[in-house]
Amino acid sequence: MELLPVELLVMVAEELDCLLDVTLLLLVSKTLRHKLVVRMDALVKELAEQWMVPPVDDLAALERAAKDQGRGFPWVKYAHTCAFKSPSMRNRRRIFGICEQIARIAERDDLDDEQLGDDVEVEEASTA
Repeated sequence: MELLPVELLVMVAEELDCLLDVTLLLLVSKTLRHKLVVRMDALVKELAEQWMVPPVDDLAALERAAKDQGRGFPWVKYAHTCAFKSPSMRNRRRIFGICEQIARIAERDDLDDEQLGDDVEVEEASTA
């Protein structure tokens, strides 16, 4: 696989549909990782899960700072840090997971925002 042209490897990576698959491709070998990591930043940015992406204003500032230093934002490194090294980002992932569960339940029970808000107010009033 290491002997394949970089363009072909990038085409293979672009067919992957989740961040884990891209990560596993980069772990195949050190040589492959060095060939692909620069080109993978854009792909990782596209595949990053919602919990991992910084707020829009922060992201714009981070990307501007990286551009001012003559490089792109290091999405591969950022995604790795978020997923494996940062306790606060792992907590953020957990919170997003809980929110997604609530959204699925609301969708399943056909609840709209107003109904969800009313339920919260009733519960707060009953606990007071």
